[in-house]
Amino acid sequence: AEPMLSVLRSREKDLVTIDLQEQYREITEHDYPQAGVFIARDLDRDTVSNLERDLMQSIGSVNEKPLESALLGVKLGFDVDSETLAHAIPGSNISYVSARDSKRSIERFLDIFPVSPDEKPDDAFYYQ
Repeated sequence: AEPMLSVLRSREKDLVTIDLQEQYREITEHDYPQAGVFIARDLDRDTVSNLERDLMQSIGSVNEKPLESALLGVKLGFDVDSETLAHAIPGSNISYVSARDSKRSIERFLDIFPVSPDEKPDDAFYYQ
């Protein structure tokens, strides 16, 4: 995972890596769900819409301005130098996918790495 992969690449020139997201996508035709944003059910739609908008703007800013974002990351306490962190941002695949658009990928993941039916999320889990 980035930024540690960038640190290792700077130290080991002959490092061989495999992109697990790419391999998973090739096998399943879905992305590997890696992170989520969870919200309280009692938040009003305007608050959620504002959070979603701000999140998408932040993601866009990080991807469009990796050096500026890396400098901020170092200032906020990331334990990696800004150059390495800036180099790591494109490989981090930071993006936003809505719950509605993630549902099939999450369900596919849970089919591959099974959990009991009682533990699978119901439709209320996916904010619409």
